Amino acid sequence: MTAAVPGGITDLPSLTHLAGDQITYDHFMRQRCSWCGVTLCDYDLSRVMVPEGQDGSPAMWEPGGFVRVDGNAYFVVEALPDGLVPEDSCMRLDPAVTA
Repeated sequence: MTAAVPGGITDLPSLTHLAGDQITYDHFMRQRCSWCGVTLCDYDLSRVMVPEGQDGSPAMWEPGGFVRVDGNAYFVVEALPDGLVPEDSCMRLDPAVTA
């Protein structure tokens, strides 16, 4: 199992990220990990085709939720009890996080 990380490295085990708020500027929309900043979603809205009369908002991760990245696969991770973070979370790479 591998995960994409900043810089294009793909030989690390899966990583779980904390989804941040989506940001839209002009016709670009992006969502990053709130903790480490890795890009989780990146859209050029001028290239998104939507049938007339339908909502054209692209799918984004729920802000504050955990997203596991394993290669090109992205998965929602259920919240853990008592504020714990997943074992493979990027938050655990930060020496300040002990949970």
